[in-house]
Amino acid sequence: MSIKTKAQLAAEANANINTNGTNAITGAVHNTMLNNTFDSVVSIIDAETINGVKTFGSFPVTPSAAPTTDYQVANKKYVDDNTNGIRISDVSLTNLTVASLGTKQTLLSAPGVGFYYKIYGVTCRVVVTTQLQVGAQNLWVAWDDGITFQPWGNLANGAVETATTARFHVFEFDTGSPYYVTIPNNTALVAVLSGSTNPTGGSAQMDFNITYSVETY
Repeated sequence: MSIKTKAQLAAEANANINTNGTNAITGAVHNTMLNNTFDSVVSIIDAETINGVKTFGSFPVTPSAAPTTDYQVANKKYVDDNTNGIRISDVSLTNLTVASLGTKQTLLSAPGVGFYYKIYGVTCRVVVTTQLQVGAQNLWVAWDDGITFQPWGNLANGAVETATTARFHVFEFDTGSPYYVTIPNNTALVAVLSGSTNPTGGSAQMDFNITYSVETY
């Protein structure tokens, strides 16, 4: 079944109506009835102006593209990505192998051209899921053009842990002002496990809690 416009439906109904003997409705009266019927429903392909208050039983889903002109609807993702204000993001890096921890793991994706992050605080919970064989590896938080923060905590050789015995790390800023760290324009925040020796084995789950705002120049 093909989708048709209201005009096509009206024309088809007008041409094929069942006259039912002497009870036919034709001409202008018939066309008016059809137009009134089709004008009372919302088309899924016609451009329309819809009047009246419409109440949704569930949240409508907008296109994934960001709005580009005045008065287009801004969805939650666009607002989250492009407005200032303190917010918190929880990121779970689950069952990462030690080898993958040696690479950059994205915590906050780049916010877009013309925007940058202010990071006010970072905490991390580490649950060792497979015996760690990492030597004296340090856990760093950085942005993706290189290490920029001081190392915080380390993941030395560790036995398997449970959620109740997990270790916690708190990123600490310098004691001076300001009490935040800025990240360059359009740049991601990442976590890196770095050290002088290559890890040999193990895996862990890392849960990050990040307090930040999105700023624009």
